[in-house]
Amino acid sequence: YNGLMVSIKKLNYNPETLILDQLGELKDDFFIKKWLFGSEVDGKRESLLEGLINLEELSDKKRVIDLMDDLYKKDLARPDYDSFAGKIVRILSKLGEDGIEPLLDILELEKEGKLREQPISRIIEALGDTKSPNAIPILIEIYKQNSLVENKDEVLTMQLTILSSLGKIGDNSVIPFLMEEFNKVVANVINDIDSVEVKIMQEALIGLGKLGTDEARMQLFEIIQDFSKYPELRDIATLAFAQDKEETLKYLLQTDDEKYLFLENPSREIRLATALILIKTST
Repeated sequence: YNGLMVSIKKLNYNPETLILDQLGELKDDFFIKKWLFGSEVDGKRESLLEGLINLEELSDKKRVIDLMDDLYKKDLARPDYDSFAGKIVRILSKLGEDGIEPLLDILELEKEGKLREQPISRIIEALGDTKSPNAIPILIEIYKQNSLVENKDEVLTMQLTILSSLGKIGDNSVIPFLMEEFNKVVANVINDIDSVEVKIMQEALIGLGKLGTDEARMQLFEIIQDFSKYPELRDIATLAFAQDKEETLKYLLQTDDEKYLFLENPSREIRLATALILIKTST
């Protein structure tokens, strides 16, 4: 694929336009072509979708949205529909803020049962992958309402996905919510490490780790120090801190007047927490 894209660019073709043109042709008379050529058309369409996923940026957003909306709702009986629909959701997430509305439309259709059932978690992950702050209140509302799924296991899975997805957006405005959910369960988790609530605590901390901001790191750093008496919980917080190993090392090994701010800190607790994180980062 990469070699093909290089060749296309050398010929002064826009790879995105070329892929969208090809997808448009397959969309317009798809059923006739499928009857004539069978799996060959399916294979070509899959390759074109992969092509869109691999492009660094999508500029013709309206056309992408129109095509993805049409393709998502078509040919629901195909045996590989789950994989096919997953590619479409990934493409929409690449559109950033412009991808939020079509993703919510898909979510509403799934909620109403108008399409073959898809994992709600996949659409929630895609909302986080848009990295748009406008997705934050939507995800928090979904988390609190619990109306998209019915049984307790599905509710928990959805909530865990949302906590992690909020961190991917990379906006400090999610910190109060993540800390709120952490504080709701931490007392129960301390008393029962096998509690199902440990998963909520873990994903809230991982969400903080994925933010990758100084404010989020300091919040996690304080939690690691507070958990000094609870090694298992401290390990969870330490792993969450080290989500991005390269950035973690840059943060912990920063210097001031040729002194390591964390490793040479007067506080034994801070030095210990730093050492624990560095160990996790190096493994």
